[in-house]
Amino acid sequence: MGEEAVKPVGRGEAIYVPTGGMLPPGSDSVLMIEHCEEIGGLLNTYKQIAPGENVIRKGEDIKAGEVLLSEGARLRPQELGALAALGVSEVKVYRKLKAAYLSSGDEIVPFETKTLETGQIRDINYLTVKGLVNEWDIELIYGGITRDDYQEFAQKARDLYEQADCLILSGGSSVGTKDYTTEVIQSLGDPGVFVHGISIKPGKPTILAVAEGKPVIGLPGHPASSMIIFKLFGERVFRRLKGERIEHKPERIFARIVKNIASSPGRSDYIRVRLEEKDGEWWAEPIIGKSGLITTLVKSDGIVEIVSEKEGISQGEYVPVILTR
Repeated sequence: MGEEAVKPVGRGEAIYVPTGGMLPPGSDSVLMIEHCEEIGGLLNTYKQIAPGENVIRKGEDIKAGEVLLSEGARLRPQELGALAALGVSEVKVYRKLKAAYLSSGDEIVPFETKTLETGQIRDINYLTVKGLVNEWDIELIYGGITRDDYQEFAQKARDLYEQADCLILSGGSSVGTKDYTTEVIQSLGDPGVFVHGISIKPGKPTILAVAEGKPVIGLPGHPASSMIIFKLFGERVFRRLKGERIEHKPERIFARIVKNIASSPGRSDYIRVRLEEKDGEWWAEPIIGKSGLITTLVKSDGIVEIVSEKEGISQGEYVPVILTR
């Protein structure tokens, strides 16, 4: 084992070789030891074997001159193993990304707050965003909470923008009188906001922007809207920043819808669903609730898109489910 085999094997002869060892000259196949038995110097076989069976030939896995990994490939365990097989111990990679998060609103208080005063809301969106960026191996800088004051909001956003590769703003993306998010983003640099409002539900008041080459994402304040939007758009943004190829699709399965779901034409609806396996196939039960209800996400296993051209989904229809667990 670990050395070149030099003893030749003649016709009708066999010699023991360990798994992963080199074939001796003259041999063309390998019979697994559990399929044979040596009796009196003869090898009795219990299985027919064809030439080339249980043999990996030189160049069969990776051929000389073949491109194994191209720019933008993600280094998963299998890619690292392939590089090691070729003797490659170092490759150039993109540095680990930093994202910055800032919540806004006079009503928002730190998520650790034990007792709420009337009208206060814990900053739970920070934890959902943090959980997702951790899955994507991105460092998250927490900028805390800013009051509904333009100067304070703009200064905190500027400070975070300068520290990170992407800025995430939570809340203040609607058109209320104290919603300064678009103005703050515009102050960060050109070209600024290019999307304010998307024809989907939940998540309509989403903001997408670029300031001096850095992406800025304005998330809706409602928890379900925030997490769904960040799952749909945030992951693609960060994959692009990391240099990965953008054709990645979220992990999904196909399931049948348990009951009819209505939808308004002209917008895409994202329905939270709970998955259950019945008789060898998956069924998706809609979790109905407003976009401000975090429990709709807790109870769900994925989301189903109803595209803008459809008026709903019929009971029993097969649909792709984007997994969120």
